[in-house]
Amino acid sequence: MTHTRAAIVTGGGRGIGRAIALALAGDGRSVAVADLLGDEARAVAAEITNDGGSAAAVELDVTDWAPRPCSSAQPTASSPRAALVRAPKA
Repeated sequence: MTHTRAAIVTGGGRGIGRAIALALAGDGRSVAVADLLGDEARAVAAEITNDGGSAAAVELDVTDWAPRPCSSAQPTASSPRAALVRAPKA
């Protein structure tokens, strides 16, 4: 069984978060680039995919802890393994 290695990088639209997202993608991980600034997250995700990697942009505010609807799906043996990396504010 092959597992896809994945990472979610918050603050990934610029600065240290961008550098982390690019480094993880360079290491072969699929990257979710999460940032409050959606356009910047989309630009980094596009840069990763244009270089042959796998990435998606997610516009979100990690300081907003309000409940959100979510999938009831549970992780399985075939689910990607993910690392959550929160970049410091630059």
